[in-house]
Amino acid sequence: MTTQSPLSALLRAARGRRTQDEFTAALADAGVVITRQALSAWERGVVVPDPAHWPQLAGVCSITVGEIADAVVEQRRRLAAVRAP
Repeated sequence: MTTQSPLSALLRAARGRRTQDEFTAALADAGVVITRQALSAWERGVVVPDPAHWPQLAGVCSITVGEIADAVVEQRRRLAAVRAP
């Protein structure tokens, strides 16, 4: 069983009941234009959002840039631990 990445948990909690399309529309209103497929990749932990977008993402999610940064650092730490020999 896989556990949800810290960033995934943060984004999904922030998205709440909004669909991916609704959430990406809210991000677009804040100046971050992404597809729902890109959002899905963020939520699955495949990629992380560009740090240039973190302030707008934080505003839409009602979280801090620090919370995003902490989640990204933790996600990268976990990935490194999995990949380590």
